[in-house]
Amino acid sequence: MEWWGWAIAGFILLAFEMVVPADFFLFFLGVSALVVSALTGIELFSQPWMSWLTFAVLALGFLTVVRQRLVKRVAVTKSFTDMDEVVGGKAIASADLPPQARGKVDMRGSSWSAYNTDSEVIAAGSDCIVEAVEGLELRVRRLTRESGSEE
Repeated sequence: MEWWGWAIAGFILLAFEMVVPADFFLFFLGVSALVVSALTGIELFSQPWMSWLTFAVLALGFLTVVRQRLVKRVAVTKSFTDMDEVVGGKAIASADLPPQARGKVDMRGSSWSAYNTDSEVIAAGSDCIVEAVEGLELRVRRLTRESGSEE
């Protein structure tokens, strides 16, 4: 294969890695193809099979030695994405939240849309508890004495 064929293959593999999360599998195949492209461009290989062998060795080497370290290094830590953890959590009303009405609450440093399921107003700055999550909206109610706060 010509140098430009390896380059095109490398860029396609890198593009697919960005579109389809493959945990750096396609990334290292693409990098290997680009390295072979450069080596083919400077006419290092006298036979086509040498470029294929170099690609295979580089790809296997990158995948076995570098990939695992890189995946561990950039691994996403568990973040505030598990919505089950939100239920039962405490939020603070941003403004007065009338009963059976929508408004805003603050929770864990973010502002959320909320729906007051309670029959009483949740005053601005008051604590409320998350009963459920529906889409991106929290279903909240006032904290009561039973849950450790004043009514």
